[in-house]
Amino acid sequence: MNRQILGMLSVAAGVSVFSVQDVIVKFLSATYPVHQIVVVRSVVALPILLAVTLIEDGGKFRFHRLGFMPCAVSSSMRPTPPITWRWPA
Repeated sequence: MNRQILGMLSVAAGVSVFSVQDVIVKFLSATYPVHQIVVVRSVVALPILLAVTLIEDGGKFRFHRLGFMPCAVSSSMRPTPPITWRWPA
């Protein structure tokens, strides 16, 4: 299959999945706590993501740009300054 068509189908499938998940979360949030819904959604999505990754990479996990990861993690973990609130004068 042409890679452009595969890309378009992947984007369409991704948007559709997000829309369906939004509907399911809104429907279930009336009866279940939101954190429970998010955990179940993540537990269901993780095996699917791993299967797609294995199929795409030919059956083995490869770490791309491994040398860049410590830089990305260290920059995202830097402390942020405290927020100060002031009343308008």
